[in-house]
Amino acid sequence: MSISRFALASALLTSGGVLFETSAKAQVAADPGSAEVAAMGDIIVTAQRRDERLRDVPLSISAMTGQQLRDAGINNIQGLTAATPGLLMDAVGSVTIPSIRGITTQVTNAGSDLNVAFYFDGVYVFSPNTGMLDLPDVERIEVLKGPQGTLFGRNATGGAIRVITREPGNDVAGSLSASYGNLNSVGIKGFVSVPVIQDRAALSVAGSYEHNDGYLRSIQNGDYVSPFRSRTFRGKLRLDPIDNVKIILFADWWARDDTATGFAVPLNGNTVGRTIPGTILLPGDPYIVAQNPIMPITNTNDHYGYGGTVSIDAGIGEIKSISAFGEYKLHAVNDADNSVQPDGTYGLLYDSYSTDRAFSQEVSFSSKLPGKFNFVLGAYYINGWGGFTPLNVLDTFSVSIISKQSYNAKALFGEVYYDVTDRLHLIGGLRYSHERRSLGSGLFIYGTDSALGTLSPDVAARSWNSFTPRASIRYDLTPKSNVYFTFTKGFKGGIFQSSAFALNPDGTLPLADPETVYSYEAGFKGTIANILDLNIALYHYDYKNLQINNFVCVPTSPAPDAPCTNTSVIQNAAAAKINGADIDATLRLGTMFAVRAGISLLDAKYTDFKNAPVNDPTRSGYDPIAHTNTGTVLNTGNVPLIRDLSGYRMIRAPKFTLNVSPALTVPVGDDQLRLNATVYHTSPISYTFDGRIQQKQYTTLDARASYTFEKSGITLAVYGNNLTNTLRIASVFATSAGDAVSYMRPRTYGAEASIRF
Repeated sequence: MSISRFALASALLTSGGVLFETSAKAQVAADPGSAEVAAMGDIIVTAQRRDERLRDVPLSISAMTGQQLRDAGINNIQGLTAATPGLLMDAVGSVTIPSIRGITTQVTNAGSDLNVAFYFDGVYVFSPNTGMLDLPDVERIEVLKGPQGTLFGRNATGGAIRVITREPGNDVAGSLSASYGNLNSVGIKGFVSVPVIQDRAALSVAGSYEHNDGYLRSIQNGDYVSPFRSRTFRGKLRLDPIDNVKIILFADWWARDDTATGFAVPLNGNTVGRTIPGTILLPGDPYIVAQNPIMPITNTNDHYGYGGTVSIDAGIGEIKSISAFGEYKLHAVNDADNSVQPDGTYGLLYDSYSTDRAFSQEVSFSSKLPGKFNFVLGAYYINGWGGFTPLNVLDTFSVSIISKQSYNAKALFGEVYYDVTDRLHLIGGLRYSHERRSLGSGLFIYGTDSALGTLSPDVAARSWNSFTPRASIRYDLTPKSNVYFTFTKGFKGGIFQSSAFALNPDGTLPLADPETVYSYEAGFKGTIANILDLNIALYHYDYKNLQINNFVCVPTSPAPDAPCTNTSVIQNAAAAKINGADIDATLRLGTMFAVRAGISLLDAKYTDFKNAPVNDPTRSGYDPIAHTNTGTVLNTGNVPLIRDLSGYRMIRAPKFTLNVSPALTVPVGDDQLRLNATVYHTSPISYTFDGRIQQKQYTTLDARASYTFEKSGITLAVYGNNLTNTLRIASVFATSAGDAVSYMRPRTYGAEASIRF
């Protein structure tokens, strides 16, 4: 890090720059719309499956209440990037890929798992196609940083993001909002809760609808070709049959059409489309794209799910059961060459249908014993599958891949908490995990070379076991400050290649074995003079056996002149070390003004990556036998090379990020005027292993001004996101077909009216 950045970080801390590390479960009485924010350490959180003060939890936690999300203009999971230090939310197609402190994934096929776990109302989200859900009725969002190997163990090597929505209450309550903005954007969101039987049953319903015309235009006719539409519905029924038993039944459905995620622009004009006669190339404008005339770009996904939670207060503790079933479906058409071919030709298209489906069950007991000793015990089970139904690769010949990857995972976990003295506290935990995966896959080739025939389905299966411990020590310096040290291990299960049709030499299907993370974190949490909350976390990760995805052109038969088709290959590739710091604070100046900010400093590098796969732009002197690529860059696609990238910076791991969010609340008689802004800055971000494709450093500004008529509950607001109109990469798809880059929305703005009752 440069001296100037260190000076900037220090200046922010000493002048009251603060973190977005506010509350989780807001049991401290405070007006959520007021700038007078309760002391961070006094807020109650449930990051350890127990009600505890935030300062007493030896973990790095960021959280935002529903009101804070609204004030910041965040209406989906992706918006958390600008509000949470150390978190980056990227998208590849319809999949949102989180990165926490440099830990992320490239593997997003059907049946795969992210390594930052999502939880919605305590239910593990098993599909990678779920990260961009709209947020109509959120009570709070918690971001747990670092491996959560004990309590939230399954595939939480990077951390966990927990979304908690509002429960039905015993009083009639609700909200309704409508908004309109540029891009012809229309949004409607609502929530209502009503008692059915006083103190015994209550019902709530939440829903949202959003539409806009999109921000991408077709090179063929100039029309907008990236319309967006999202619909969400959630229903909850709360039953309290007796005083110590609470039952919540839930069901949800959402559907999303977002064609913008299927379009991309060839970076520097690098596309295999140049080799196709008559091809119309894109001019290089990030918002001008190619629409295939034969098969239009498509990206639609939908979900339904249902389940129930039972909580029993047993006096000495709480027994809790969470049961859930869900299904996710996706249909995506992507133009891999990102150019326009003459009528009658595809160019290179991916036409993908996929399904993910699973049932999960968790049972836990959290003790509430008097004295120095307490504990948490639990068991977890999930059974599901995901696969392509099918994945079609359309070229001069065509390939269809049908796959079904099934998994069955079980775990036992527990943590104990012991107060050695009034100031010294110990935590020890352990999780045992067992996971089995199997894959059935079939390949069907047709088109110009039908003689290639059919590959019969090959079935493979593997099992893995893991023990993931946790140990923490906390020492209270004062009643409102402490220091801590935590060791944890994270585990991400192995996975088969869902789209594989090239077999290993021994006849087995490609797979990646589990990856592990060993985390060491030391920190300070404290409140100074009752106006400044300060959190500092220093961490070191040993990251081993990273699972990566590489796109190559794989021959469809052993013949020397056999055609090849672009597909992904999964493998274990590297080891890495990550060192970093999160510096967080909250400054409260009276009842009207507060500032929150966060600083992330990150040094994340591959330490052993000797056989790194690299897609390099084709040059005039490319030699496929010698595996050398020299001469003039042709920009006709990429060629696969192997390089030693040990010492290179990891993907999606910026060295420095900063967010600053001032909030001013001005009483106007009985009413309130609120002014909120968020400034976000990031250093460059690598999107390829060799750093060839990077997002340049940038700064964005989001702002919102609202006026609330307290007696009526009506709020009028204006908002703007990315007011700097910064060009930001959403995803990178570097394959042998070229360098495809998608971009996020440009500047957006609008007005909103809402009512709460």
